[in-house]
Amino acid sequence: GPFAVEMVSPETGNRIVSGVEIDADGAVEAYWVCNKVQGDAVEIDADGAVEAYWICSKVQGDPVEIAKIEKWVRGKAVGDLSGMPNIVQICHDIRSEQYRGVPYLAPVIETLKQVSRYTNAELTAAIIKSFFALFFVNNPSGSDGMPAPSTYDMRENGEEYDPRAPVVDVSEYGLGPGTLNALPAGVDVKAVDAGRSMSTFDAFVSQLIKQIGAAIGVPYEVIMKNFTSSYSASRAAMLQAWEEFKLRRTWFARDFCQPVYEAWLTEAIAIRRLDAPGFFDDPAIRAAWCHADWYGPTMSILDPVKDITGSALRVQYGLSTREREAAEMTGTDFEENLDQLAWEKERIEALGLTMGNPEVLAGQLLGTGQQKQGGEDDAGQIP
Repeated sequence: GPFAVEMVSPETGNRIVSGVEIDADGAVEAYWVCNKVQGDAVEIDADGAVEAYWICSKVQGDPVEIAKIEKWVRGKAVGDLSGMPNIVQICHDIRSEQYRGVPYLAPVIETLKQVSRYTNAELTAAIIKSFFALFFVNNPSGSDGMPAPSTYDMRENGEEYDPRAPVVDVSEYGLGPGTLNALPAGVDVKAVDAGRSMSTFDAFVSQLIKQIGAAIGVPYEVIMKNFTSSYSASRAAMLQAWEEFKLRRTWFARDFCQPVYEAWLTEAIAIRRLDAPGFFDDPAIRAAWCHADWYGPTMSILDPVKDITGSALRVQYGLSTREREAAEMTGTDFEENLDQLAWEKERIEALGLTMGNPEVLAGQLLGTGQQKQGGEDDAGQIP
């Protein structure tokens, strides 16, 4: 059926796994695209773009067709003439047979559900605990110490007493400051004890979240945004999380950004919008023209002095470049920064102002960083 996980292609006889057609060797041959979202009333074209929305005149769920019949279109993974990908699939697969990848939260989805259930249960218990309820019950010994008559022997106005009837009329009594109420003989008051200790809630949920963080590669401090430890511990947590983020960023740039950039560059050179000698003649020259570095959002800085000092030292000893440091630390372009600084310097000199010598400030910064190096105590606290 159309919802089957694995099918056989009616055109080529290849296997189709979750919409991905593979050959006998397991290589991706084509992708099958539906004209509308599965189970929805959104119509899309062969490229996946939304074409129209279908609106039903009846409540969904009724046995009526609300949109067009689903139609599947086969799109080849690689173009026959260009040899370039027709469809870019973004996924994280850890085994060869995972043609649709693994969701990011797949390892922790069950734990997240348990955390949600436990949180709702504790919230319900806390709400119930805030309630105060009183029950009037029969006291066998009587409120005056005398035995109470049997309820089965009582008579009211000549009628037999119903033992299932309420003991007293609750509308005759009320709670309030300084209120005095007298209860009939043989009637006692019982309060509901809604006491429930939530002392284990924080510890239990924290352990579950730590397990979630360990499974997805993000420390607990970053998930909860709770940096209560020392500077060293907080920075170590952020760096550990940033390594995971950069790894996934590299995957995304490799699987999406770079192929799209290469397709655009190839088209621009083919139609002579750009001039790139040797692009179509030598694969090595083509790889050189297509080379690109991808920089995303920068990491938060806990101590700017320490981070900038480390950045300056990496550039000084040739471990990095100013262009890379500018992109990774501030997300800016180094050449644009130089142009802007030159213009600002001209304006400052034209107005006769003094804003400080950048070289002196940089030397002071490096000296401060070297003096503070190793200046933390055993607990990681900065003196």
